[in-house]
Amino acid sequence: MAGEWKKVELGGQAYLLQLTIREDIVGYSCYLTDLVNIYKEEIDKDGFSDKFGEINSDLELDDIVEGFKEVTGIMLSEGEKKIKGEVLEDCCDLKVEWFSEGIPYKWIFKLVRGSSSEFHDLVTKSLLKSMALLLGEREELVSIIRSKDLELEDYENSGAKLTRKALKQTGSNQNLLLMKQSQLK
Repeated sequence: MAGEWKKVELGGQAYLLQLTIREDIVGYSCYLTDLVNIYKEEIDKDGFSDKFGEINSDLELDDIVEGFKEVTGIMLSEGEKKIKGEVLEDCCDLKVEWFSEGIPYKWIFKLVRGSSSEFHDLVTKSLLKSMALLLGEREELVSIIRSKDLELEDYENSGAKLTRKALKQTGSNQNLLLMKQSQLK
């Protein structure tokens, strides 16, 4: 299950963080980007189990899935957590701390710099898809507004009076709308 990109601030800089959960293997892929570079960590059940035991050595869990759900749950939620980290040239350590039912938890994401093709696959493609979606929605909205204006014009030409003047486009708004519509084509 691919998570959505979330904004995080590290050292006064804005970054985007994504956590992709792979429940079938009790693992995850974590990605961090500044829109120039991408950093990643991929972990499976054994790696997660070893790391959880090392970082949270004072906690005992009956099942590592419980710890996995705790870590992924806090990262995907808007729950209160402290995220600290430092991004270096080739790596980044993100330290996360939170409380769950009064129990303190910690986790460290050890991210390494990914390749330019990984950046393209994870960030650039996602941005291009989002832009295409937004442009399509904008084109549809412009078309709807244009249709509304034409319908209002028909009503006025048949003698109807407009009671809410805000519905009618002013000349400059109409020209701007037509200009944007022609740019889309």
